[in-house]
Amino acid sequence: MWTAMHRSEHAKGAEFLLFADADTTLHPGCVRATVALAEERKLDLLSLMSTLTTDTWFERVVQPVAALELMRQYPPLRASRAERRRAFANGQFILFRAKPYWAFGGHERVKEHLLEDLGISRVASEEGLSAGLLNADGVLICRMYHTWAEFRKGWKRIYTECANRKPRRLSRATLRVRILDALLPVLACVGAIVALSTTFEPGWVRVTGAVVCLAGLVIWSVALAAIYRLSRAPLWSVLLYPLASWRVAGILREAAQDLIHDRPTEWGGRAYSRVSR
Repeated sequence: MWTAMHRSEHAKGAEFLLFADADTTLHPGCVRATVALAEERKLDLLSLMSTLTTDTWFERVVQPVAALELMRQYPPLRASRAERRRAFANGQFILFRAKPYWAFGGHERVKEHLLEDLGISRVASEEGLSAGLLNADGVLICRMYHTWAEFRKGWKRIYTECANRKPRRLSRATLRVRILDALLPVLACVGAIVALSTTFEPGWVRVTGAVVCLAGLVIWSVALAAIYRLSRAPLWSVLLYPLASWRVAGILREAAQDLIHDRPTEWGGRAYSRVSR
């Protein structure tokens, strides 16, 4: 990337600079559309959340939950607003306006970061650049990992850096995912079954309990189905959401334990030792 940026005559004279991962597939109109959006909204940085492939079991089942947890930590609306921004960018696709990019030093400022996209979004925010984070909706497709081992290792790295290498924050996220996402839907289902199958009196208490549990499950299912449809994940995998959430919680816990026990992160053929904060 350094060679392309500093030796290319096109890069030197460009109004916009696009950084995209090699494992992404762009729709023919993707670049034109994002540049037009950046111009219309007067953005210095525009990043897209890619549409992820669903070829393997973990991409269909666990990946939607992993991505949803990341969006819970870094909501796109908060990443896009001008004030009190929670800076975030997806390194699979980042479009910069060239002038402010060169002015703050670009990727050279974050070359020591394990997650450069997060680092550069934070620097851009500190420098006062306007930013936007949008859903790609099929114009940008990416296959992040080919094996389950790669998936676990990759998401551990992502969650660790997104938590600023703070084990306590990762532990809180682990507990939240296990309670809210893995256990609560199951408990609601069990509650509805118990309420409908017992002979507890008065009857209206049983009916009310069953209605509350079932209504909660319906609202939860509809909301998740809408999110899955937006991200183009298979709708049937909503049924496995609690199990997938338990898996994601396990990845979060492993990330916290790696920091606590000072286990190095292996990525890109290198081992990184990170100090917890």
